[in-house]
Amino acid sequence: MKYIKFLATLLVTATLAFTACGDDGGTDGDGGTTPVTTENAINIAAIPGVTPPAYGQTPVTTITATEQYTGTVTWNPSDATFAASTVYTATITLTAKSGYTLNGVSADCFTVA
Repeated sequence: MKYIKFLATLLVTATLAFTACGDDGGTDGDGGTTPVTTENAINIAAIPGVTPPAYGQTPVTTITATEQYTGTVTWNPSDATFAASTVYTATITLTAKSGYTLNGVSADCFTVA
């Protein structure tokens, strides 16, 4: 059986721009007068449950939820099953669970295996 390699560009998106997980000591964007509270900032950096494209496989549409967040995955192109010789881009949208926030989470913090 011949194995074909695929390129998957994984992008992490959220409503906030993310620079290391946790407290960045920053402010809320009002010129530095109000501190950002990060005591419940998301600190689980590894996004679980996203598998790379493999020929004939069905793309995942959700991540494996953590105690801090859930997430959805959309693929471009949005094929029902992965095709051969196709570059796919996954966009992952994270949603903080109750008691957690993306405030204070730094850019390029999240990783995907």
